[in-house]
Amino acid sequence: MRGVGSEERGVHIPLWLFVLYQLSSVLPTFLIVYWMWYYRDGLVWDGSAPNWHPVLMVTGLTYFTSQSLLTFRLLPFSRAVKKALHVILHLCAATCSAIGLAAVVEFHKKNGHANFLSFHSWCGLVALVLFAVQFLSGCCTFLYPGARTEHREACLPYHSMIGLGIFGLSALTSLIGINEKMQLALHDCRECNGTDEEITSEIVLANSVGFITLGFSCLVFVIVAQRRYTTFPQRQKHSLLL
Repeated sequence: MRGVGSEERGVHIPLWLFVLYQLSSVLPTFLIVYWMWYYRDGLVWDGSAPNWHPVLMVTGLTYFTSQSLLTFRLLPFSRAVKKALHVILHLCAATCSAIGLAAVVEFHKKNGHANFLSFHSWCGLVALVLFAVQFLSGCCTFLYPGARTEHREACLPYHSMIGLGIFGLSALTSLIGINEKMQLALHDCRECNGTDEEITSEIVLANSVGFITLGFSCLVFVIVAQRRYTTFPQRQKHSLLL
């Protein structure tokens, strides 16, 4: 994979790693959709089941966020195009997350449950708040035309580090949520006088989603850690304009 345009050095990430990342990033969403549709009463918005919540949260805070994080590492486009994609992907993540949060709040409201009692919900709320603050501060720093170059230069390392930390927290929250959903499935089966063996296939699916999400998240950190995986030209390697 080579860069496009004379200003780019080319993308030095191996093709197999690029394909592995793309497949592993989208697979959790597809598997969770299948899980909710086949085992957990489908994807409905009537308050009977909060199944849109895991689908939208995983799509927003892991898939779209990771794609946005790696825009400047993987895509052989001009700096302006990558900057626009970075913002658009973050907006997609914010939209999915807001709808996903509304879905679970609506479910709790209809069924008389309190919100934000579990550790999963606390982690998710912190991740959303940090995401919003990071997004707004990034817009003020890197999109505002009047921002000083020195200020951007000073903020860039922190912007990148905090963004990666928020992604890590989001992935952790997703893993906790998957485990929580799996425990609820076991509880529902036992309440119906069933046995654990009756939902073995669902548990295998849930654990598979968890392992794939974990592996995909680690892959993001590996790609970010490799400084050679970048599309910035040498003279702009430390550029401030994301």
